[in-house]
Amino acid sequence: MTVKELLKDAIAYDETLLAHFIYFAIERGKIDDEDRKEKLLEIQLTEQEKESFFEMYKRDELGMKRIQLFAVKVSAKHCCYAFYFAKIPEQVADFHRSIYKWRPERIHNVHRQWLYREIYDFETGKVESFKEMLGRVVEVPWYLGEVGG
Repeated sequence: MTVKELLKDAIAYDETLLAHFIYFAIERGKIDDEDRKEKLLEIQLTEQEKESFFEMYKRDELGMKRIQLFAVKVSAKHCCYAFYFAKIPEQVADFHRSIYKWRPERIHNVHRQWLYREIYDFETGKVESFKEMLGRVVEVPWYLGEVGG
C-alpha cells in the first residue's frame, strides 16, 4: 500500500490524526505520496515540526470535521436505541424528529464506546462495525437504524 492509498483510507474512515500526519509529512518533503506506507515509521520530526504539526491538526487544516456516532433512546420499555452519524447533536435532533415525529430530550455521543462494536447491517447483509459503516457515509446526518429491543 502506498502513502497516497493510506491517506485516502484515513480520510474515508475519519482517521483525522493519521490523515493530518501524512499530509504534513508530504508537505514538508519527508515522504512522497508514492512511497510505501512503511516509510512513515521512519519519519523523525524536530520539536518545532511537532509543534507545527499539532497546530495544523488542531486547526483541522484538512477540514475533516469529525463525524461522530450518536444514539437516541426510542423505547424505554425495550431499551432500544436509534443510531446516527452526525457532526453535532442538533443535526441528530432534527433528523430524528423527521423520522420518529418527536424531538429527543437526550442525545448520547457514543463515538468512543460504540465505534468498533459490530452489528448486522441490513443494507449490506453483513456484520460490520460502526467504523466500517462510517466509510460509506455520503452525507450527514446519516440514520443507521435501531439496535436493541
